[in-house]
Amino acid sequence: GCGRNYDPRLRPWFMQAAAGTKNVVLILDTSGSMRLPAGSPRMGVAKAAAKTIIDSLVHTDTVGLVWFNTKAQSENNYLVQATNSYRSSMGARVDSLEPDSSTNYNAAFRKAFEVVDATDSQSLPYDKGCNTVYLFLTDGAPVYEGTEDLGSTIDLINARKQSHTEELFFFFGLGDDTPENTLHTLACDTDSIYKQVEEGDEMGLTRTMNSYYETLAAMRARAQMTNVTWSEPYVSIPNIWGKVASAVTPVYDKSQEPWLFLGVAAADLPVCLLEEAAAAEAKPARAPTVGETVQGCSCERSFTYQGQSLVPCTSFHWNTGWCGTVSCGVCDGQVLDSTGAPICWDECHATDNERYVEEMLRTMSLEECSAYAPLEECTTERLRGDKTCNGRETFRGESRVVADCTNPDDRIYSWKPKVPEAPAMNQDWQMEGFAATMDTANKCMTGTKYDDEQCDSCPNEMYPSCTVDECISNLQFREESTGKCEGEDSNDEEVGAIIAGVIGSVIFFCCIGVASWCCCCRKTQNKQSANQNQHPGLHVTDPPNQPYEPYAAPPPQPYGNPPPQPY
Repeated sequence: GCGRNYDPRLRPWFMQAAAGTKNVVLILDTSGSMRLPAGSPRMGVAKAAAKTIIDSLVHTDTVGLVWFNTKAQSENNYLVQATNSYRSSMGARVDSLEPDSSTNYNAAFRKAFEVVDATDSQSLPYDKGCNTVYLFLTDGAPVYEGTEDLGSTIDLINARKQSHTEELFFFFGLGDDTPENTLHTLACDTDSIYKQVEEGDEMGLTRTMNSYYETLAAMRARAQMTNVTWSEPYVSIPNIWGKVASAVTPVYDKSQEPWLFLGVAAADLPVCLLEEAAAAEAKPARAPTVGETVQGCSCERSFTYQGQSLVPCTSFHWNTGWCGTVSCGVCDGQVLDSTGAPICWDECHATDNERYVEEMLRTMSLEECSAYAPLEECTTERLRGDKTCNGRETFRGESRVVADCTNPDDRIYSWKPKVPEAPAMNQDWQMEGFAATMDTANKCMTGTKYDDEQCDSCPNEMYPSCTVDECISNLQFREESTGKCEGEDSNDEEVGAIIAGVIGSVIFFCCIGVASWCCCCRKTQNKQSANQNQHPGLHVTDPPNQPYEPYAAPPPQPYGNPPPQPY
C-alpha cells in the first residue's frame, strides 16, 4: 500500500506540473563539523535530505552536485538531465561524501557558477534557459582567505544575479552550530530565502529543502503557465499496470488576479501501450557506429575519454549513451580520437523501445523557458516564513526599505504547514471528502478493488491488454498472493498509430479510454480513493504546504546505466 507517509507532491507527475522544467544545483557542506554531533552526525541527515531532493526531480530537469569544504568539487563539468538512472548514480555519489576541513562559501559558489556557465557555453540541446535554483546547505560559519569576508560572498552572488536574472538562491542551516545571523544576512542581502532546521531533524530538513518549489509554483502562477507536459515513466501505487506516464497540467483558480495554484491534473497512460506503438513504428536506422546522434552527428567507431578507450554508445560519466563525433555536437576538447587529437561528442539516439519512449516523452515535455519574472518582495517575504527580511539591517549597516506587505492578494502564497499532531487518515494533501480509507496496518484502500495486498488475479478485461502481463508479473512477487492469475487478450482496439500519434492524442485517449474505465471503478469505491496515483484517472491535490513526506513505494529502478564517475 501507499502508507501514511505517501505524499503525491513528491511523485514525478506532480513535480512535473507544479515546478516545471528547472535547473537545480545542490551545494552541500562537507566540512569537518558535519561529523557532529556524535551519534547522529549532520552529514547523515544532510545526505538523506539531499537524496530526497534528487529523487523529487523530473526527467526534463537538469541537475548538478557541488560539495565543498576548504575547496569545492563537482559531480560533473555540466548540468546533466535528471533522468532516473542519473538520479540514482548521483544519490550514490552523495552517499560517498565524507566530511573534512573548513567551510569556504566562496569556493562553493564559484564552482557552482562554473558548472552552470559551462553548460550554457555549449548550447546543449536540453538547455532551455529555464530558471536555475541553487540549494545551499551548511552547518557552519564561512572561513575566508585574505581580505575576503561575508561581504565578498554577498557581492559575488549579487554580481551573478545582475547578469543571470533567472537564477534563484536558497540557503539552509542545519544544527545548533549554524551561524543563523550570517545566513540570514546573506539571504536578505541577496534577495534570497533562508530557512533553519534543528539538530538531527532529518524529516524537517527534507521538507524545508523541498520547499523551494513553492517559489517556482508561485512564479508559474504569475506567468499563467497552463501547458501540458509528460511525466517520466514511473511505478504506480499500487503497482498493477506496470509503469505509467502521465500527461499533466497545473490547475489554477483563475477567478482572481494573480491566479491561485490549486494543484495538478493528470491523465495516466500505461507505458506498455507506448512501447507497443514504438515497436510498430518504422524508426530510422540507429546502428551506433554509423547512425545519427541527437544533434545529427555521426559516431566515431572508437574514441578515448579520461584515459578510457570507449565505443558508441557508452554511458561512461553520463546519464545516457554517447559517442565521440567529428566537428559536430559538444566540442570541449575532452574527448580524443584514435590518434589522440581532440574531437567532439554527442548523445546517441535510443535504440530500444523502452528508451525510445523515454526519449520521446522527455523531448515533448522540454519547455522553451523564458525564465519566470521574479516575485514581488512581499510575496517572497511570505515564502520566507519566520526568517523575514523586511526592515532588517544589511551586512554593511545600511537601512533596508520597509515594504508594505498588507496587500491581501499576497495571502494566496502564504502556504502554511498543516502538520497533524499524530498520524491521521486525512493527510494534509487530501481534499476534504476524498480521504483514503486507512486501517491499523498502515495501508490505504483496504478491501477495495485496488488493495494491492488483496489482489490475487488479473482480470482479462483490463485495458489495454498489455497491462495483463504487467499485472501477472507484479503479482508473482507477492508472497501472500496464492490465487492463480489468469488473463486472456481482450478485444481492445488494435493500436495502429505510431508513438507520436499516441502521444499527441493522449488527452482524448485517456479521457475516453483509460480514465473512463477507472471512473467506473471509483464509483464502486464510494469515493474512498484519494491517493492520486492509485490508478489511471484524473488527479487533483490541495496546494502544497511544507510538510512533504516521501512516498512509501520504492522509486522506479534505473535501466542499467553504470553510475557516472566524477570528472
